[in-house]
Amino acid sequence: MELQNNKGWPFEVSEDLKWLASFHELPFDIPVDRAGWITAWSVLRTCKPWRKWVSRAVAKHLEQEKIAYEIQFYHHHIQQELESAGMELAPTSLEVLEQTLHQCVQCDASFHTAQQLALHAFKIHQQRSAESHYVQSEVCAGCLRTFHTTFRVMQHLRYRGNQCWDRLHGARTPAEPAHVTLPSHLAGVCRLPAVRRHHGPLRPTSRQRELLRVRREIDQVWREGHPDFAWWEATQNIELTTRCNQAFNDSLDRWFQGDSIDVVSFHNLFFATMFSFEIPEFHAARLFIHWSETVFADFVPDENQLEHMASLDEAMMTLLEDLHIWKLRLRYHQLQQQLHHLMQDEEPLSPLERQAPQKRRARLHPFDLCFNQMKEEEMVRRTWRMTSRPCRSVAPEQGPYFVIHLYAGRRREADFHHYMTELIADCPHAWANNIIVISLDTAIDSSMNVHSERLWTWLLTTARAGRILGFLLGPPCETWSSARHEPTFDQDGHPLRGPRPLRQAEACWGIPGLSLKELQQLSVGSCLLLRGLWLCIPIALTGGAVMLEHPAPPYQEERASIFRTGLLTLLLRDGWLFRRHTFQQWRHGSGGVKPTTLFYANNKVPEVLDELALQGIAKPTGALIGRSESGRFKTEVAKEYPSNLCLCFATAIWRRIESLKLGELGEGPSQFATELAAASAWVDPSKGYMPDYQPQ
Repeated sequence: MELQNNKGWPFEVSEDLKWLASFHELPFDIPVDRAGWITAWSVLRTCKPWRKWVSRAVAKHLEQEKIAYEIQFYHHHIQQELESAGMELAPTSLEVLEQTLHQCVQCDASFHTAQQLALHAFKIHQQRSAESHYVQSEVCAGCLRTFHTTFRVMQHLRYRGNQCWDRLHGARTPAEPAHVTLPSHLAGVCRLPAVRRHHGPLRPTSRQRELLRVRREIDQVWREGHPDFAWWEATQNIELTTRCNQAFNDSLDRWFQGDSIDVVSFHNLFFATMFSFEIPEFHAARLFIHWSETVFADFVPDENQLEHMASLDEAMMTLLEDLHIWKLRLRYHQLQQQLHHLMQDEEPLSPLERQAPQKRRARLHPFDLCFNQMKEEEMVRRTWRMTSRPCRSVAPEQGPYFVIHLYAGRRREADFHHYMTELIADCPHAWANNIIVISLDTAIDSSMNVHSERLWTWLLTTARAGRILGFLLGPPCETWSSARHEPTFDQDGHPLRGPRPLRQAEACWGIPGLSLKELQQLSVGSCLLLRGLWLCIPIALTGGAVMLEHPAPPYQEERASIFRTGLLTLLLRDGWLFRRHTFQQWRHGSGGVKPTTLFYANNKVPEVLDELALQGIAKPTGALIGRSESGRFKTEVAKEYPSNLCLCFATAIWRRIESLKLGELGEGPSQFATELAAASAWVDPSKGYMPDYQPQ
């Protein structure tokens, strides 16, 4: 019964099993009946890895909730970054619903708050507050204190703690509101104290009125039942009580032995017995009630009488309901209980003495799975629209300035850092001496972790100050790659087990059913992307050139892509600042076709890509899917930008920098910036590139 009513420990355990089943397939079905529970316990007794399943499920649950928190955290701060620059978002459908809950019942108007609705009702419909109809002077009729103005009396009545509203509402007839203000000689006085100038008994509260009503009704019921022996006690005549009890017992035995054992025969037999006592009818009825409450309550039927117990119960209750004094006694008992409850704690305890109610320790552990709500939250973000765009500003006229390559990978010859440094060195203007190029990646130095509080604070502060003139980033695409959806085969055509998809278009921040390692990969990939996007916004708004490189959206609409997320859709909408451009890296020397999309702002990188594209090279025919003969993933050859593509990125950013008005003078960079520049300035041939997923 408890399980059917969602109560008791079986229900609580079944909820825990449902949670566990979402992380690991159970060797039994979730039990719903006794047989199911027996099967489940039998399997659990012989299941050795049971504790390991629970431990791993807990780890997965915590990692999922960590991912949900990170996604919400970064989106919240990116939204704040845009709003601090002047952006305003149109309310989503959910927000509109919440904002229009206060609907006027007399017209079609709706308001954000209850106060606005009340003001509308007063001005347009002349509808006053309920308290105003109990204010006919500056004196509160509940406590007899003078408040000097009717406005203060209404404020006083709105505070329910003083019980004045409780004394008046329902006890006094509402009347036309009065309007009393301060006399002229008191004009300007801030707030006169409330005083009691009238004396007399205060009106009772609703609880006190209820006490009076119950007491009156108890007295009325007592007077009504007294002439009919309703309150007569059996101890007043023990000899009569004993004789009548024996007669009722004999009547019960005759009823069981009769030919027709039914309700009608029971009524006829017992009414005849009561009339045979030669006492008043209601007196006999009172003796029958006493017998039913005492002797009959201890009645134990014989085996041959068990089949008639249902008829006996029905006959007894219907006979009692026919007795007027039985109903009076029931009503009297109910009123006494009501009076007892009303009189309990008649004087309420002070707040310091009042104890908090003790609740049963919860055995049910509700699981708030925020991870499962990310899909709905993303659907809301895809409806975001800007009603006001962020305001732009200009870079400071004095240095230092920086060009940042985030997630740069290892330093090598002819990379972006190399070409950017050459362009700065060849510039004849003095302001070029204030520009510092920094490549950031843990493959260059382990201290270049974007999760480091020191590094992140410096990047965000420098970006908001407008000192980052160029920003290139290529967030890891390992968890977003469309190659995860493609099946792979060995040389004999047998399917190989490869990395499976971690995202879908509708669940772009993670799908359910992933392993712990896959969830950790998902967390790293999402955090690195969102941190990079966060930096893109202040840099682009202060005039810096921004370029984010990522695989082009696949043709299959069900597959995930960062360009299908709500955040990038918002930033790209109408092309007010950010734009996107898709090209093929093979035209710049890549080992594969690799369709690539750029998310860029404040530069003309599409023109530069067309201008500097390599001529006379053949388009690769093989797709970068699966593993090579050496057993390594074919996508490995596309981990680093081709040399010509690095030149294109550097050229597009440099042309933007040349168009800015920069001062020739400037302060030196901070010690931390100098350390970063020094660490990324030289090429270490011994270092190789590192995997996208690096556990923190």
